[in-house]
Amino acid sequence: MFKKYLAITSLFAISFYSLYSQADNIFSNFFGKELDVVAPVKNSLYLEECGACHFPYHPGLLPARSWQKMMGNSSLQDHFGEDIVFDEQQVRKQLPNYMITNAAECTI
Repeated sequence: MFKKYLAITSLFAISFYSLYSQADNIFSNFFGKELDVVAPVKNSLYLEECGACHFPYHPGLLPARSWQKMMGNSSLQDHFGEDIVFDEQQVRKQLPNYMITNAAECTI
């Protein structure tokens, strides 16, 4: 009986260590060098258009479906109490594309 528990405990320990040692590789696309730091946003259009009003959250903090909903016409008409209107149609296309391409499920 003791051998059975020892074998199970050993398997658990080896599996846990294996996952723990790979954590840097799994999360390196989303996080910076330290696991508690989110990589900075480097897209100038996103920084200019969205960062002018609020902190430019990294697109990897939300899944693509959330960015699609947030950038939809009805959401932009009441974007947290503000009416968002983009001057250029090109901006209207590029921003959601950047957000969706770099969303949570796309950065891992």
